[in-house]
Amino acid sequence: MTWPLVRSLDRFVSDPGDPYLTAWILHWDWRQFFRDPLHLFDANIFYPARLALAFSENLFGVALFGFPLHAAGFPPITVANVILLLGMASSGFGAWALAREMTGDAAASVVAGLFYAFVPFRFSHLPHVQMQWGAFLPLFLLFLWRFLEQGRWRDLALYALFFAWNAIASVYYGVFGVFALVVTLGLELTRRRAWNTALPRRIAAATGASLLAILPFALPYFRASRLYRFRREIGEVFFFSASPKAFLSAGFRSKVYAGLTARFASPEADLFFGLVVPALAVVGFFLVRRSPAAEAPGRTPPTRAIALLDAFIALLAAARLVFLIHGRLRIGPLKVHEPYRLSMALFLAVVGRLLWRFPSRSRHASLAAWIRARQRPAAVSWSVGMIVTGIVVAFGGRFFLYRELYEIFRPILGSIRAPVRGIVIAHLGVGVLAAFGVSILRFRFGRIGRTLVPAAAALLLLAELRAAPVSWFDGDPRPPDSIAWTDARHPPGGVLELPIKLEDNLYYVLWAASHDFPIVNGYSGFFPRSFESVRAAFTADPVPADTMTLLRRTGVSTILFHRGRAAAAEQEAISRFLAAGIAEGTLVPVRAMGSGSSDTVICSDSAAAGAFPVSPAERAAAVEALAHPLAAPTPPEGWYEAPNNGDVIRGSTIRGSGWAASPDRIARIAVLLDGRDVGSASYGGYRPDVHHVKPYVSCGDFCGYRYRIDGVPGGRHAIQVKFFGKNGGSAAPPKVEIRVRE
Repeated sequence: MTWPLVRSLDRFVSDPGDPYLTAWILHWDWRQFFRDPLHLFDANIFYPARLALAFSENLFGVALFGFPLHAAGFPPITVANVILLLGMASSGFGAWALAREMTGDAAASVVAGLFYAFVPFRFSHLPHVQMQWGAFLPLFLLFLWRFLEQGRWRDLALYALFFAWNAIASVYYGVFGVFALVVTLGLELTRRRAWNTALPRRIAAATGASLLAILPFALPYFRASRLYRFRREIGEVFFFSASPKAFLSAGFRSKVYAGLTARFASPEADLFFGLVVPALAVVGFFLVRRSPAAEAPGRTPPTRAIALLDAFIALLAAARLVFLIHGRLRIGPLKVHEPYRLSMALFLAVVGRLLWRFPSRSRHASLAAWIRARQRPAAVSWSVGMIVTGIVVAFGGRFFLYRELYEIFRPILGSIRAPVRGIVIAHLGVGVLAAFGVSILRFRFGRIGRTLVPAAAALLLLAELRAAPVSWFDGDPRPPDSIAWTDARHPPGGVLELPIKLEDNLYYVLWAASHDFPIVNGYSGFFPRSFESVRAAFTADPVPADTMTLLRRTGVSTILFHRGRAAAAEQEAISRFLAAGIAEGTLVPVRAMGSGSSDTVICSDSAAAGAFPVSPAERAAAVEALAHPLAAPTPPEGWYEAPNNGDVIRGSTIRGSGWAASPDRIARIAVLLDGRDVGSASYGGYRPDVHHVKPYVSCGDFCGYRYRIDGVPGGRHAIQVKFFGKNGGSAAPPKVEIRVRE
């Protein structure tokens, strides 16, 4: 399903972005745990910021599985790729184990495991290794279910272990796990009439122990949020919330549905389940064996309090309708600006009414009585609950319930950028229902069907979910010699690496796994102001005159200028700044290392110069290098295949592809819409035909690129791609004129 990743575990990544950050995080967890575990979050990026690891996922619960590989000397990219594969495999195992427990059918439960591990959503999130580690969510639910069924202390202890591990492995799964836990306990304790027994107290004690284990990993996030005012505002949360059309998008990696569902794509929201598993889930829901219905308890006559509550519900419903029509509501001094407040009040009032008493025409006294009277197995009701919960969380800021919870639990939910990822809860529910469906069908076709039905369902599902061959990016993660040379001399203070573009910082973070000195550069979910100030200064042309003061205030003692990574204009601006600093005496030239695209000029302030005992000739060579820019690099070459000039695109999504190659590898492929840079293409796709026609290209069989532009308005547009080589060269094929019809 992930071919051909296994061919180049030390080089392939899904894209040159988050996977590089992940590789560094996994390596940092290993190195710092054995060196100084009490300062795990004081990472060596974003100097002088504190708690830099808390700017992203810490992944410690995942990193533990990579410790033996790091100790054996495997490079960070290899370890990250093994962790990626292990995460997908263990997720499948966890879902299979949960489904087996609930259905009692190990063979039928294979479908649940395959679906949970390889649903299109997983492949859309290949850059996010934390989203591949969904194993602990079904595992803690499995042992919670066993404890509820059998009351064994061993199961309770394993529930507590995996509940904590789920949160330590991924902040996202930790938050989603709380939603799944609350719904599971609400359904099962009600069905079992166990609210007043010892069960809730024992589960609360075990959960409290888990929270104590999570606390050392949670506190740095709260401290960093308070220190740097990091928080996801509701606008960002709303942007990364699912819309109804997202459930029709399978993502561009799907070999079966990519073209059919492209028009429904939205950011991080490829939520299409396919057709096989939903069909099996429907079979499981409607054909599963029924148990005798519980007797409905006797009814009590309505009271005046019930009538008052009904009147209040009617009033809230009328107010919500007025707001829907007029967009505002004012009743005397009362003003309502946020519709979700009204919706939440109406929802709570209705739920309270149903918990108290059902309408008089119902044969059930209350919601609790209705839950206990369900004729299907408890696992079926639980699965439906998980499906509803996952969809509600995925809708995020677009749904009033999550919106209100965001306001109440903002310190926690404010750390979640993309609630759409909560759809993983629904994946478990759909998978378990599908396992029920396979289990029913396999026993309806005799002895042969017991083997053939689950095997056929599994093979059909794998064919439907197929994404291989995946277009992996083939990069060169090795740091230049100047990194090891600088690390051996232990410069004081912070080290600034230039140039400082986004794609450059990703490589600097990856290289930080190979050295111990702190760098000002970084990449994460949040960026501190100190870094933003330095980045703004060195992306300006010319570099501002007060930048040296900024560097002293930031604590920068050493500058590594990787000239081969800089475009011509960048190289000139940065060289001019460094030369001026040397002339003024605020910077000391150290050394020029490498040649061609790996050329690096090292400078330091006077206080750090003692760490670099080099000869006058080496210092003079550094000054000479700044005075003579690198020769213009050989530009990359490439072409586009789609869209073609004159194409008419239906829908608001434009999908493009082609090939590119550079003598020193491709650094980035920019995508331009009407002359505006709208993002980067995914590079490294399997294209053996290019090497066959052009055997001299350095990209081998992996020269392809693909991109997708969402939300393009109707009308005529110009599309263009621009190729950037790591040697600084660039090239662009002609523009393509297309027309979008919504």
